[in-house]
Amino acid sequence: MSHELRTPLNAIYGFTELLNKTQLNKNQQEILSIIKSSVEILMAVINDILDFSKIESGNLKIENHPFNLDEAVKSIRELFCYRAAEKRLNLKFNLDKILPKFINGDKIRISQI
Repeated sequence: MSHELRTPLNAIYGFTELLNKTQLNKNQQEILSIIKSSVEILMAVINDILDFSKIESGNLKIENHPFNLDEAVKSIRELFCYRAAEKRLNLKFNLDKILPKFINGDKIRISQI
């Protein structure tokens, strides 16, 4: 089951990497970035589902690495901005200025939330 799910996603991810090496306009680069982020999040979700036994046994590993919080929020916003625009909604994300630029944590899990 894992190969049936992971193989097509790995192909999509690989093609986004290939496309990223070609000449793209700004709009195409933004769309490609959104696709890549979406695939990364979906791969993480699938990995978690396939590793459900680890969750049940208490062996789920939460990453703890520094990442740029503003960039993470910006990439999450990009996932939803086109959908919001279709519905004529104005999507805003505001981070409190007292938050540090980099935090330690699990960037993928934050994106899933």
